Amino acid sequence: SRAASAIGFIQKIVAYYAQNSPIEAPLEASEVGNVAAFLASPLASGVTGTVVHVDKGYHAMAIPVDAEGATIQK
Repeated sequence: SRAASAIGFIQKIVAYYAQNSPIEAPLEASEVGNVAAFLASPLASGVTGTVVHVDKGYHAMAIPVDAEGATIQK
């Protein structure tokens, strides 16, 4: 996206994400929208104070310290 292009190393992040997410299919905007719709619905009335990751499991994998492209170069 245009906003993401402001991050100089965004392509390395995207490539790492694609290679290391447990669910290999690309993330669709509709998947994020579905979670937002759920959270705004009565079905989520008991959900409070939590972070919902919509990232194909990437957050559970973490970035290793020595991963190429994981270190921000100035």
